[in-house]
Amino acid sequence: MNASLSVRRVTSEEEFARLAPVWNDLLARSEVHTLFLSWDWLSTWWKVFGPGLGQLCVIVVEADGDVVGIAPCYIKKERDTSWIPSRTLMFLGTGEKEEEEIDSDYLGLITQSGEEETLVACIL
Repeated sequence: MNASLSVRRVTSEEEFARLAPVWNDLLARSEVHTLFLSWDWLSTWWKVFGPGLGQLCVIVVEADGDVVGIAPCYIKKERDTSWIPSRTLMFLGTGEKEEEEIDSDYLGLITQSGEEETLVACIL
């Protein structure tokens, strides 16, 4: 990829909703096209389980204004048995209480086919 890459975080529900068409378009062009990575699945999961789990944190990579990579994540705030709080970057579709757990299979990063290494390095 010879384009200039930029990375941004999506943290608001409104901005997340605006990603729907480009998200599903990128997913269709990726090697990991599954229902569980679709915007529809993950946005519904977030609406049901997200409140109280943490802060939305979808990482979006753009090349010359086009979305070429998405890390569908959120930041889970946890307290362990000590007084020190911790934060964990989690994939959307994971982390709900065990009794409420809905298994989302095949979660991961969504990248433009053929550019996986470059985009994963950029996201990390």
